[in-house]
Amino acid sequence: MHKQLLSASLLSAALLLSGCAGFKANNLPEIGYDKLQPPSDARTKIFSQWKLESGYPANEAINASYKRQFDDVVAKSDCCTLVGSAAEADVVVDGKAYAEANPAAGLAATLSGFTMTVLPCWATLNVHISADVNRGDLSRAYDLRDSATMVIWLPMIVAMPFTDNPFKAEKEINENAYKNLVFRMKTDGLIK
Repeated sequence: MHKQLLSASLLSAALLLSGCAGFKANNLPEIGYDKLQPPSDARTKIFSQWKLESGYPANEAINASYKRQFDDVVAKSDCCTLVGSAAEADVVVDGKAYAEANPAAGLAATLSGFTMTVLPCWATLNVHISADVNRGDLSRAYDLRDSATMVIWLPMIVAMPFTDNPFKAEKEINENAYKNLVFRMKTDGLIK
């Protein structure tokens, strides 16, 4: 029993201490929610619709998740009021998220895992969103891209404390892309 417990503990420690580090490309500037505040107390009414462009059919749940990410940023920024239809809105956002999957990354990660991260592997997560935004006669098109790279390799144990958590980095670059979109909309006068 003690041997099994010791073996399980050592295996868990090896997996937790495996070298996994994340590196953000920082192609987009880091935007804080304070920069998204409108200059006046009036709140712009926003309606958004999002869809996934991946070459494969996307279901409504996937499209709704991209809409939710944008709506969450708008709600946290407290810059605008979200409305349920384009007819009620001052600003209409027609957004697209592009999926750029790399199936080979899964195979490389599996091989690295079987060798206890002695063999290195890496995967780059690309975030790419575009939006056509309209406010009356004023319209703008936006295209935003960023990425983060996750490296799995035993020597990364040394770098781990000084790098981004790869799973946290993915969430942060997604959120920052939407914050950049809202900031650009504000800068261009679509959000007042």
